[in-house]
Amino acid sequence: MEDLLAVGCLILAIAFNGVLLLSNHWSVGANEFFAFATLKEDQIEQCTHVKVRVDNKKQNTVKRHIVPLLTHSVELLKGKVNKSNQLEIQKKKFIYSKERKTFQQIPYPVQESIQYYQDWEGISTDLEIKKGDLIWGPNKMSVPIP
Repeated sequence: MEDLLAVGCLILAIAFNGVLLLSNHWSVGANEFFAFATLKEDQIEQCTHVKVRVDNKKQNTVKRHIVPLLTHSVELLKGKVNKSNQLEIQKKKFIYSKERKTFQQIPYPVQESIQYYQDWEGISTDLEIKKGDLIWGPNKMSVPIP
């Protein structure tokens, strides 16, 4: 009788751990509760992951994800390091705005006339290259080989 009770408790413990593991894998809310702590908006420097809500207005659906926070550091001047916090979801990059305290799409300079872009010579100084790396990332493309 005692052996049967011990086996029953063992099966119950394994089932409970399995349910917790699967709920953590399937549910963003459970994953957030068990694996992460909530920080305030002004503590962005301490964050490792961000909970993101994506609204699809065409299909009228809402998806939630937990994505890693990407921190880029670039030394623009001697002793002065600038940081940018970004996240990438569904192949789109977003940058953290300290003024708005939210993530917004990376601004691309597209407001000039066509003639301005045709006459543009490109980036010429190391400072401009570092600023571009901070905002848009390195100008590299990787193609995975199967």
